Amino acid sequence: MRVLFWYCEHFDWIPSMKTLDDAPEAHPAENEKTVVAFVHIEPADVLDGSNAETKLVKNLKWLARK
Repeated sequence: MRVLFWYCEHFDWIPSMKTLDDAPEAHPAENEKTVVAFVHIEPADVLDGSNAETKLVKNLKWLARK
């Protein structure tokens, strides 16, 4: 698993394309003082016995408390 974290004073986004037909429409939005995480999952991360998800959650919680 590869994760890129940011703590942002201000974060906004504008969706540019819909890639899943059955997904709800996305709208532009913004957040203040937020944690942003871009996560890349690898095949080994979803196998039984992998602790990747637990590590991800612990890291996110730690960063959110900063």
